[in-house]
Amino acid sequence: MRKPVLLLACILQLFTLSAQLPDSSLMLRPERLTDTNIATLNFGLQKTVVLSATRSEIEFDRQPFSVWVITAEDIQHYGFVTLGDVLRAAPGIKVSQPGNALEGETFMVRGLRGNQEMKIMINSVPIAPSANIGTPIGAQLPVRQAERIEVYFGPAAAIYGDAAAAGVVNIILRESERPLYTQADLSFGNFGYNSLDLMFGGKLGKDKRIFRFSLYGSNTIREKTDLYYDFDNTHNMNTYLPWGLQPLDAYYINQNFIPAANSIDYPKVSPIPHESRLFGLNLKWRGLQFSYHRMSRSDHMAIGRNPLAVSWATPSNRLRENLELYTLQFGRKRERRESQTILSVLRYDVDINSATSYILDGLSLAAFRAIDPPINRYSQALFGITNVFTSRERYTAGKSLDVRIDTRTRYRLGERGALTVGVLYNTKAVTPIRTHYPFPLSVSLFEFNRFGDTGLKPYAPQSDIYIDFIGYLQYEWHDKKWDIVLGSNAFLSIGNSDFVSTPRLGIQYRIDSSFQVRANFSRGVKTTNAYTRANAFVLDGGTGTIKDNISIDAPDIATTTAGEIGFRFIPSVSRVIEGTFFYQHTDNLVRNGYLNQYVDSDSILWRYGYRNGPQKSVAIWGVQGLITLYSTDFTLGLGKREQVVTWKNEFYMQYCRGAESFGFGLPDINDVRNQPRWMTQFRTSWRTGKVQLTFASDRQNGIRSGSEVYREQYQLNSEKFLNSLPAFRTWDATVRIYLSKYFVVYAHGQNIFGRRTYGIDATGTYEDLIYNPQPRRVMRFGINYSMN
Repeated sequence: MRKPVLLLACILQLFTLSAQLPDSSLMLRPERLTDTNIATLNFGLQKTVVLSATRSEIEFDRQPFSVWVITAEDIQHYGFVTLGDVLRAAPGIKVSQPGNALEGETFMVRGLRGNQEMKIMINSVPIAPSANIGTPIGAQLPVRQAERIEVYFGPAAAIYGDAAAAGVVNIILRESERPLYTQADLSFGNFGYNSLDLMFGGKLGKDKRIFRFSLYGSNTIREKTDLYYDFDNTHNMNTYLPWGLQPLDAYYINQNFIPAANSIDYPKVSPIPHESRLFGLNLKWRGLQFSYHRMSRSDHMAIGRNPLAVSWATPSNRLRENLELYTLQFGRKRERRESQTILSVLRYDVDINSATSYILDGLSLAAFRAIDPPINRYSQALFGITNVFTSRERYTAGKSLDVRIDTRTRYRLGERGALTVGVLYNTKAVTPIRTHYPFPLSVSLFEFNRFGDTGLKPYAPQSDIYIDFIGYLQYEWHDKKWDIVLGSNAFLSIGNSDFVSTPRLGIQYRIDSSFQVRANFSRGVKTTNAYTRANAFVLDGGTGTIKDNISIDAPDIATTTAGEIGFRFIPSVSRVIEGTFFYQHTDNLVRNGYLNQYVDSDSILWRYGYRNGPQKSVAIWGVQGLITLYSTDFTLGLGKREQVVTWKNEFYMQYCRGAESFGFGLPDINDVRNQPRWMTQFRTSWRTGKVQLTFASDRQNGIRSGSEVYREQYQLNSEKFLNSLPAFRTWDATVRIYLSKYFVVYAHGQNIFGRRTYGIDATGTYEDLIYNPQPRRVMRFGINYSMN
């Protein structure tokens, strides 16, 4: 005890003597502290916690993977409403707004379709309904209620199981430390846009007996989408006439075709509306948490599809869907052990009034192609096929129930190591979406041969039950120099009769406190889901009718192998620089719209629809760079006044090359469709006093359109199709004026110069437009109230 007491006495004596000396006697002059010495607000990323990389909260700079995080503050400042808005700001992700009717807004990440190959979650609970081909994205997701949104790049099957081959998007909801908080946002814009977003919550109690609650909802309506319509090419009916068909046979006599006023070869185009609604409830008591979300969305069925396949004339042709998510989580933390169990129930159904007006879609065209001999194919045969497949309005139906139990335990092994053991069990009862029913149809989850062999035409509902079981292990090691994550799982799908294992390894070495280098390797899987199985058909070669109860043999699992080498440089809390080289290869991908002939028991049959293909693959490699600069404040002299300015600059760059193989007799290409080779993104935000300005720029070079692949197979008009679409740049701007501590008024402009831009192919089939046109200038004005 003497040494500490003596040391303390010496320190106090020195402090007393220094206080008695004049300022001129100091040997060293004090230095002014700057933003490199002091961390304020949320600008420093070192202490940002991420969850999605390891499923346990870990500091941003201690995980050896590529993760991008956007905070609640950024979501408000940049005016994001949908998850598509957020992903447009993420490095290297191409977004299509709109994308297609089934998935809403769509996105591409490293050559793969994100809605289908990325696991999108709310509080670590997946929200992809098994009746749909992917995760629907619109304004129905709780984006503005998020504390942060994490985007994990690369296969994550080792801890998330199936359908995380391209990564993970995790929407983590807000939890307040205040007794009460409220948030309200009201906005309106051009083309009949209006949106109302409300949130109310807080906490009660103290110490360990704290009850947190939040209640929120939103309603978003857009009466019209101002797309670029190119009637000479993309919306010319003759562009998509296959196999020498003539307008009189293909669409002049079709009752669903309504021509434009100025030309009979151009379709009438109705307004393209959108609706989204959200209601959410989140309750938490100590280690027990319950949440409920009801999400609905409506989009036009013609989005991204060519006018010969689907009528653009009827605004009532929409897909309306409802999704309900019930989640119960409970966990317990001890000194050396942490456990969590998540029970979730996901209910999904398509509204009974969802309808489509077809003209000559892919399925009816496949039936027409299957008729033999060829002399029988034209007017009379096409008229008969129209009666079976596309006459009048056709209705959509689908329903699914996903019950999921996810339990894991994390054991601390000494001061540096941790072992996570987890089990995931998923049961799916599903009647997948189908779209050609001749009348509104209410389906159940158990449609097993409901209409018999001579029932509903062209096909009846089809139900399936799947059971997935996943067990996984993950080991972590963190010390002053090394961060190591090693894991693998065993995946068994009883409905698909498949068993696979997917390893993952990540290593990071900390050269010093500011510089890290990392490398990782991982594998992912995507099983053929119920939707793709239900929409694969066998056609009779003599009549073109669909034959029931004939299975289609194909590989059931697409596998993705990926690796990264990168560095992360954080010289201060206000500067972050990252660089990554990545490689990714996916085999046995599902191809939509394949059409091939085969012989079975002396019968000529045709396959059409979805099918995994041994030669269908995508390989891509590239480099990705990120630079983020912050400033807590600096002063700007304006006459006799000085203004304090806070700013944030972000610059992202990605360059990639790749190759795509199709199989089924189609030639390979040295490119990846819909994936830009160059993407550069820049975003800057400045605030001084009560005014905040934000500017964002996104430049993408030309992309390879997916629809041009089908020119030769369908003998389409090749002069109308382009091998590559031109480059484009868009600019967005946001102005926020802080009227008081709680009230903000804002104006947000997207694509403010009205540039022509290109989205992602809607279906990957003959039905697609030459390119998916995106909206022109979009303006929103609103007021935000926040007390938190």
